[in-house]
Amino acid sequence: MTSKSNPLTARVAANRAWYHLFGCGIVATVDKFGALGEAPTNQPLLDYLAVKFMGSGWSTKSLIREIMLSRAYQLSSDHSDASYAADPDNTLVWRMNRRRLDAEAIRDSVLYVSGALDLKRPNGSPTQSIEGEIGRRARTDALLKEVTYRSAYLPIVRGMVPEFLSLFDVADPELVTGQRDVTTIAPQALYMMNSPVVLQAAETTANNLLTNSWLTDDKSRVDQAFRLMLGRPPDAQQRADVLAFLNNYAASLPSNTKDEQRRLEAWTSVCQTLLASAEFRYVY
Repeated sequence: MTSKSNPLTARVAANRAWYHLFGCGIVATVDKFGALGEAPTNQPLLDYLAVKFMGSGWSTKSLIREIMLSRAYQLSSDHSDASYAADPDNTLVWRMNRRRLDAEAIRDSVLYVSGALDLKRPNGSPTQSIEGEIGRRARTDALLKEVTYRSAYLPIVRGMVPEFLSLFDVADPELVTGQRDVTTIAPQALYMMNSPVVLQAAETTANNLLTNSWLTDDKSRVDQAFRLMLGRPPDAQQRADVLAFLNNYAASLPSNTKDEQRRLEAWTSVCQTLLASAEFRYVY
């Protein structure tokens, strides 16, 4: 499989790395590399990456570095009428594809912005505490418990995939999947509206914004919220809209609500809105 006279393995690996970084493989059918799949859009590029991959001792890190240091990877996703007319499918990479984050990255990002993400590796796996045979009369409460570890450390057991991941198209653990589906369905929006994980993250983020000593007014808090969750500052209209929303939301609460609670609830709603936005889940 790894003989230099058999380039197929290296080509498949290089194509999968390209797919994960660009959102589309040089061979678009990532799971079908034979006669039933599509032809490469750039055969010389695929061969170059495969040769570099083998020459580096099959180092995935070196392969990823080679791709990420390229001009193609560093392009923006801005539209160009002339380039679109020549290559509407962007097969020759005249811009970066806009793509949604994987399920694991979305979950980790929700926890990260609130400061709740635990970057440490957990001690063992929750599957160790299961009593009985999985799929029969096993006690699986430990698998359903919400944790703040990175998604890479979550237990993935057939039939018991965490809800957050399953909603956002994590790969089926019963199948070998090189290319995941990317869906936009109502349960995803409902989860971001009602999930205790998202609600807690929004409230924690709001509290962090309100208690941060160097954020002296709501304008600076709005700017920080956008930078934290969307990676950019708001434009003038967005800033004005959020400030107006904060005042209107706080005024709509019952009259016996304390001022601190009014502000926290209003900011929690703003933070949840940003977390639930499409821009939070997509790379532009």
